[in-house]
Amino acid sequence: MRMKVWGEISGERHLVGTLETIPGREEQFSYAESYLESEVAQPLSVRLPLREEPFPVRQTRAFFRNLLPEGGALAAVAKTLEVKSSSYLKVLDALGSECIGALILESDNGSDDALYGYDPLSREELGRAFEAGAEGVAKLQEEAKLSLAGAQSKMGLYVDRSSGSLSQYFLPQGTAASTHIVKAANRRFEQLSENEYYCLRLAEAAGLSVPECYLDTIGDQPLFVIERFDRMVLPEDDRRAGGGVRRVQRLHQEDFCQVLSLLPERKYEKGGVRYAKKVRDVLYECSSDPVRDIEAFVRLLVVNAVLGN
Repeated sequence: MRMKVWGEISGERHLVGTLETIPGREEQFSYAESYLESEVAQPLSVRLPLREEPFPVRQTRAFFRNLLPEGGALAAVAKTLEVKSSSYLKVLDALGSECIGALILESDNGSDDALYGYDPLSREELGRAFEAGAEGVAKLQEEAKLSLAGAQSKMGLYVDRSSGSLSQYFLPQGTAASTHIVKAANRRFEQLSENEYYCLRLAEAAGLSVPECYLDTIGDQPLFVIERFDRMVLPEDDRRAGGGVRRVQRLHQEDFCQVLSLLPERKYEKGGVRYAKKVRDVLYECSSDPVRDIEAFVRLLVVNAVLGN
């Protein structure tokens, strides 16, 4: 299997490199020669610095697997795609058109650009998808070719609130970008949406920078809707989408599992492991303003401890 890895930099797409399986050596990632020679070249991750040599499976897998959902959410997506959840490259191949950050993954023999646009999604359709649980959301994710990390079932959608009190939802097609993440409660935690909204409001009151969010009730179901911090909605219309929606720019980011080369199953700290110290150390090593960022990280730790997260 071979996939092209595209990156969006200041609204323009660039071929960053190739993710492929090599017989006898599993998967590897290589930067494209044209990208390395370009003036806009920047590394995907602090653990994937710019270089000509391919990156071995350990560094490659830690970065790209963390673009996918986890646990039950991944299992539901894999079931919908009729592939094994352990075959993460096949899942990425199906969902990589809209990833976390500024990346777009496409099969080496195809492109989703012809499908580019936004399909209106009625509130009733969205409500039914979340009522069906992880499998209902997985079907929408497959249709939108969208991948979001984390253990909860969630959808990335384009949301328009300009026309009145009710939000209008659109399903991104091809490589079109979403603007918001939408989540619902599940069978185990019936008030998950209200709890997440409440916790973010408390975090904001404690001085943390949080994205705009709100609760939207469809039927009897409260949905938690939050702006994506890795997207920027620009003032001009998106002409490629045929008008009616604003142009959305992707912003690159990486999480600390990618920074620390941790696979998703090692995300949650166990006895004897001190992830906070590892994060502090990497901020000292890599941040352009370590004092500011470590202070922000400590504030995050305190708020999460108070919330019992």
